[in-house]
Amino acid sequence: MAKYGNIMAVFHVDQPTTTSIETMLRDLKTEFVLCEGLYFVETNSKKNTLEVINAMNGLGVQYVFFHNNIADGSLVKSNGIDKAMVGKINKIMLR
Repeated sequence: MAKYGNIMAVFHVDQPTTTSIETMLRDLKTEFVLCEGLYFVETNSKKNTLEVINAMNGLGVQYVFFHNNIADGSLVKSNGIDKAMVGKINKIMLR
């Protein structure tokens, strides 16, 4: 299956909403990591990506979702972020 790295920023969410988002992401079989309000989400197909977007719309959450299906030559750089977290982000975004 194809893998897609996505970045999703969510706004004005409380803990119950965060729990709903993460339950939805698990139910849709995505891999994800949350870092300071940004979700790095690996989807397994374009259909799966649209399922995530539609589910977010259904939750009524304010968000911005970035999807890039061409990762050739891409890289993730960081400064001052835990190396283990950056490793997880790299795995999701550039696998």
